[in-house]
Amino acid sequence: MFLLVLLLYRWAIVIPHFTNVFSQEEVKKQTQLESAYTSGGLKRILFWTPFFSGTSLKDVGLTEEGDGYQTFCPYRCKFTTNKNLLHLSDAVLFHSRDLQTNGVNGLWESRNIPETRNWTQHWVFYYFESAEYTVVPLNAFNNVFNQTISYRLDSDIYAPYSRLLPRSLEEINNYARVSETIKKKTKMAAWIVSHCVTKSKREDLVAQLKKYFPIDVYGYCGDLECPGNRQISCYKEIGHTYKFYLSFENSLCEDYVTEKFFNALNAGMVPVVYGGANYLHHAPEGSYISVNSFNSTQDLATYLLMLDKNQTEYLKYFEWKKWLKVDEISMLPRAWCTLCERLTVGSFPKGRVVQDLNDWWFHKQGTNSPACSPPNHQLLDY
Repeated sequence: MFLLVLLLYRWAIVIPHFTNVFSQEEVKKQTQLESAYTSGGLKRILFWTPFFSGTSLKDVGLTEEGDGYQTFCPYRCKFTTNKNLLHLSDAVLFHSRDLQTNGVNGLWESRNIPETRNWTQHWVFYYFESAEYTVVPLNAFNNVFNQTISYRLDSDIYAPYSRLLPRSLEEINNYARVSETIKKKTKMAAWIVSHCVTKSKREDLVAQLKKYFPIDVYGYCGDLECPGNRQISCYKEIGHTYKFYLSFENSLCEDYVTEKFFNALNAGMVPVVYGGANYLHHAPEGSYISVNSFNSTQDLATYLLMLDKNQTEYLKYFEWKKWLKVDEISMLPRAWCTLCERLTVGSFPKGRVVQDLNDWWFHKQGTNSPACSPPNHQLLDY
């Protein structure tokens, strides 16, 4: 009995019961809205922080507040950014980049964290940038969050930037037409980039490869403008012309594979990948070319030039398209749907907290090794 009382006491310190942080007038204004929200028994998910300064549901890939129905998800939840609904929310989401800590003595004071909380709520940390570009000191948030959402495989909700799905029979039958389109490509390699100097030194790798074949660079760091007014349309346009796309990540971190890899696959280019992830977790062997499979940039260039001249060998990199396709639903809506499902079916473990968020995020799963690796100096010819 004493042990039970002690555990409950410790739990109360970490996750105190909710006390209202809003004025009586503010709460009174919410009466009608709360009544509408409590009908139907739907779970409510509150985005407490902005998402890269965006404060609307559209900024996180959702439609505005309504009946909880989102076209991409078979489960229904109420999504909101209204902080007055804090005490009525089943889950509260916090975006790492928008957590503003004071950074003093590891305290987790922040104007973007509620001062009090309901112990029945799930507080969820989410972030999709790499550990190399995590600017908030996460040790200020140990023992705060209950669940995590990120691109990491060991997240509570695994949210990759995209994924491959099986094709329908009709789509399989259309593969021959796709194959004919691929045969018409006339240029070697393209790269779309806006982050010019990176931790991975990918810009140095591109400079090395340019010694062997031309690479057209689009975007802020290049001299070519992207066709189309959106990134996806840009990939589709250049996909008609280029055989290879340089899918080089800005940091070499565990499980970190961004949209550029999937955009290249979807646009009909062969991704040449440079990153810290195991790409077989994302796509089948023979759908991409890994820089790390070669001993030097010259060896890599020699192989790519061979494929450029040998159409039969080049087309083998599209065999996967007979059976698989890139998911049309983007990362954010997919993550929110999974969260909604977990809340609805009650599959989250009760009473769990992420004790050392900082250690988890900055280290590889189950090890003391850093989550991110230094650049491959052998390939960069340093």
